[in-house]
Amino acid sequence: MPLQKTDAVILRSLDHSETSKILTFYTRSSGKMTVMAKGARSNRSRFGGTLEVLNHISTLIYEKEGRDIQFLSQAEIQHSFANIRADLKRTAVALALCELLNRLEVGQEANPLLFRLLLTALTGLDAGTGDEMNTFYAFELHISDLMGFRPTFQCCIDCGGSLSFPAPFELGSGGMRCRNCREDKTTSFILDSDTAHALRALQTVHMTRLGELDFKRTTRCRVGDFLHDFLRYNVEGLHDLKALTFLTQI
Repeated sequence: MPLQKTDAVILRSLDHSETSKILTFYTRSSGKMTVMAKGARSNRSRFGGTLEVLNHISTLIYEKEGRDIQFLSQAEIQHSFANIRADLKRTAVALALCELLNRLEVGQEANPLLFRLLLTALTGLDAGTGDEMNTFYAFELHISDLMGFRPTFQCCIDCGGSLSFPAPFELGSGGMRCRNCREDKTTSFILDSDTAHALRALQTVHMTRLGELDFKRTTRCRVGDFLHDFLRYNVEGLHDLKALTFLTQI
């Protein structure tokens, strides 16, 4: 039974029996992984406060191919994102990132770009620059790209020509058509020019520069509505995120 050393972000934690935890990790080397931490709930646990959701940790894992749940041997905190935890809105957005990734990504397959994206988003939230929801929306756009259904906002997806707004974004095609190429009876979301510009900016600006973006409140709401529809169209069975539902309630 080989020991694997890898970095991980804790996406989810469930109590198991009287003393243990079952954790969902997103790891640098193996993608999503379910891990048992024996004795983690004990007062004398060697893990202490290491196994909290959101923590970026370094781990040693007893991994056996074909087994659904692996076993955690050691864990050490790399980043606890204390500034996120001190702010309710940032905490909710960070939990929504983890919840979304947990629902979208399946199987133990390394995706270092996705691991880096998650860490960059959490680091940006911890730094507290710019609007927190910009980080979440940019994360949704980047994760769509990494999963193979990148939306296009720049030009007509048929002829490459310029677009006139408002314009229907065709959810099935992943883009917009100019007036000459538009088809009737498609499942679409109407985008105005401000919303399309905001989506282009969130898609292209590096995650570390999101603090430079500032949109009107109505535009941010339209961006959120669009991404809600876009992801649910492309990901079967994706429901509303509990963390974001909580955020709207507060």
